[in-house]
Amino acid sequence: MLNQGVTASIPTASIAAGLNPVVSQGKRGEQWVAELLGKYGTLNENGCVFIGSTAVAGTTIPVNAATLVSTFTLFNPAASGKNVHLISYDLGIDGTTAVVIGSVFLFHQINGAALATLTSLTPVNGKIGGGNASVVNLYSAATYTGTPVLLKPLLSFGATAALGGPNMAHVDFDGTIIIPPGVSVTVAGNVAQTQPMAQSFVWAELPV
Repeated sequence: MLNQGVTASIPTASIAAGLNPVVSQGKRGEQWVAELLGKYGTLNENGCVFIGSTAVAGTTIPVNAATLVSTFTLFNPAASGKNVHLISYDLGIDGTTAVVIGSVFLFHQINGAALATLTSLTPVNGKIGGGNASVVNLYSAATYTGTPVLLKPLLSFGATAALGGPNMAHVDFDGTIIIPPGVSVTVAGNVAQTQPMAQSFVWAELPV
């Protein structure tokens, strides 16, 4: 199949939905890709990207255990009709006291019992002031039934105090984690931290 385009400059206006524009190409014949606006620019233009954060004061990260009392949890309700595509996780230490040596992980629970004792946070659409309403539930407190299962490590605060870890961290999931309806993910450690940390998830919501 023939696939042709037209060498073009950066557009000065948005193209209305439903039209069939000619594919734009660069001066060397290369086809433009979404990175023109950043990797998630097109999803964000369409109101599908969300940011969910703790309060500025942050939350303390607990140790994972049975009936975990979590402090930063993202839950995709069973009836949402959307898959949650996890984009990134960020952490920043709020306090001035040294952290507890250990690691921070992302855990998950599939179709588990309902979370209890909830304190909700409010996600913001990445298209500030516009876009779609989020279907997920984000919590700064949620009590699990059972023990969440390890998904992947996020960061380490070192093996000794002399090898302390980062004061802030960014983890890019790059499309490797999809949270279907009825599944939650939560942040916890192999040791309990003692000072608050500001945290955020970025995700996209797309039809199942």
